[in-house]
Amino acid sequence: MVWVQPGTALTGENTPASTKCPNGTCTAVPSQLYNRWAQVFVEHNLNFTLRNITHQKYDHLFRKSVQQWNSVFGTNNPDLSKFRDAGGRMLTYHGLMDEVIPPNGTRSYYEAVTAGDSSVHEYYKLFEAPVMGHCFGTKGGYPSTMFESLIAWVESGNAPTSLPVKYSPEDGKMGRHTIGSCAHAHNERSTKALGM
Repeated sequence: MVWVQPGTALTGENTPASTKCPNGTCTAVPSQLYNRWAQVFVEHNLNFTLRNITHQKYDHLFRKSVQQWNSVFGTNNPDLSKFRDAGGRMLTYHGLMDEVIPPNGTRSYYEAVTAGDSSVHEYYKLFEAPVMGHCFGTKGGYPSTMFESLIAWVESGNAPTSLPVKYSPEDGKMGRHTIGSCAHAHNERSTKALGM
């Protein structure tokens, strides 16, 4: 079974099944992100294309990708004790409208780490950015001080509980709001972050 969280956008731009729908008629559009991943990292063949692949071939590519790359990118081991014991500090953010990597996977991993280590908030913080797409996309903006916040935490012990977010609303002026750490209540965090 291919891992996709409920609510994951499968169609639209920058999704597994990229489509454009001008005038209500949808057509397939090759996704460079997925196509390049399959070409370079999975099939090792720059002539390979995802165009017109079958569901069976997609399943095969997915399993092959997991087999080849799980040891590098896999997040199925929530034991961060070596990282914690070495004095590591980690800040993570994920856009709740990420159309490429479902945010529930990141939240599930964080919750698994938390379930196994009650001191997790002393070295690992997750921030969820409402209305933010993949990396920094969409109108929701992105946490703009991740690196500075990490340095302050490591060098001065000042762990962030919120992060400022830069965004550009439709009028083109830069705006700001903050997002809170997942150590806080989920609903309270999201609504306060948007000033609701």
